[in-house]
Amino acid sequence: MYADDTTLVVGKESIESLQISAFIATNLATQYCHENDLVINTQKTKQIMFGRRGREESALPEMEVEESACFLGITIDSSVTWTAHIDNVCRKLNTGIFLIRRMTQIGTPEIAKIIYYAFCETHIKYGIAAW
Repeated sequence: MYADDTTLVVGKESIESLQISAFIATNLATQYCHENDLVINTQKTKQIMFGRRGREESALPEMEVEESACFLGITIDSSVTWTAHIDNVCRKLNTGIFLIRRMTQIGTPEIAKIIYYAFCETHIKYGIAAW
């Protein structure tokens, strides 16, 4: 069995203490998974370094650093802005807008409204609590 969507959050003031804490947390999580017959896919395992300043070093040098990641449908980036998430939502809304335009040409306003609720409003409302 795989341990999908596992998240470890480690916060420290200095990069040195962050590296130590991240190493310990990762080893504890790996040990837990091993003891419970869970497999961590190391090829899918990534890290994000959050903060306003750019980071020269990663917390775990052997692990790939990403600028953003999608977590439960919310795209979070390393500078903790909403730009990447908004871009993803806009791409999804473009599909809904296209479908609404097509339906207004060949269908009824009621069908266009159903498409709006199914393809647009769901994406707009999802993640409001995190926002």
